[in-house]
Amino acid sequence: MEENGIRDQGEIELIRVNNRPNCVADNNTRTITCGNLVDYQGQPRSLTHYVLTHEFGHVFDNQSARNGNIPLRDYLQQTRVNTSDITTDIRGPVMGNFINNNSQIVWRRGERGWGSGPGSIYDQAHDINGSPIVQVFTDYQQNPAPYQPDPPRTVEQVANEETAADMFLNWVYRRATGSSGFQNRTWKPNDIDPGSSLACNTTGCSETNPAQPGVTLLGASGDARFAWMNTRMTYIFTVQGWH
Repeated sequence: MEENGIRDQGEIELIRVNNRPNCVADNNTRTITCGNLVDYQGQPRSLTHYVLTHEFGHVFDNQSARNGNIPLRDYLQQTRVNTSDITTDIRGPVMGNFINNNSQIVWRRGERGWGSGPGSIYDQAHDINGSPIVQVFTDYQQNPAPYQPDPPRTVEQVANEETAADMFLNWVYRRATGSSGFQNRTWKPNDIDPGSSLACNTTGCSETNPAQPGVTLLGASGDARFAWMNTRMTYIFTVQGWH
């Protein structure tokens, strides 16, 4: 509700406009403003509940910094610099630092564990260790790499914020449904489905062995992401006194 023209702390207003191709969350005015969405090729995109939940992720990220506390985006920053905080499963990093084709350490949000996707097309089509050059929008990857600087934010800061919002999106649906959002699936182009021999960035490959429920075939990347998020979200709710 509004009192004397001031929006209540718990209220967020959704505004539709026709003069922008994206959505933006404004923490100061507590608004989410969405235009006529388009993809990287200028093709129309639908304004879905996944898009809006991603935008709520930005609001949550901003609010999590209240009272001088650590926002969700800064936990993503830690996966760049603190190897003990990299999201991993039995196959190694799911999100964090990888070695690229030039033997350099680079940060990647990863192509495993998301509820849908792949998130990017790479300069070497069948190698995630190349550079992401085209975004691929899916229900659970609403703003994947590559990123552009948005002054005063650097590319790294944009990547932290957009990955945080997508992690929030997946976490919300996994928590709400128990089956949507984060999945034990790989969308890596250099992973091959042993059944179809197709690259896993086409339909995704299960990381769970259906013949042995609960036994991992390749890894458990969705569970790794979910566990990582649960730890951070629990702490944020605790220090903010949210219920």
